[in-house]
Amino acid sequence: MTRKIISLHHEGYTDDFLLLRPGFLWWLQGQQEFPVSETKLNFITLINEKRAHDCRFLLAIQIDYGQRGILFIGTEKVIELGKYVADGR
Repeated sequence: MTRKIISLHHEGYTDDFLLLRPGFLWWLQGQQEFPVSETKLNFITLINEKRAHDCRFLLAIQIDYGQRGILFIGTEKVIELGKYVADGR
């Protein structure tokens, strides 16, 4: 996982995003909210967190305005974002 994140950083995916509420992302560095519909989300990998007995997904994000970054989300949020996510592996 660390190698994948470093690789994404080298490709320009340096910013961090959070799923703020249904349909909206929060850009941490810019302190700004974006509708998910204005983003391009690519599935990168599934991360199995053995200690937490949970899976998380790593997504690469590109906002229509040019910002690029990453988003970690749990399985419960993938359903919410599913129609926006492309397979970018």
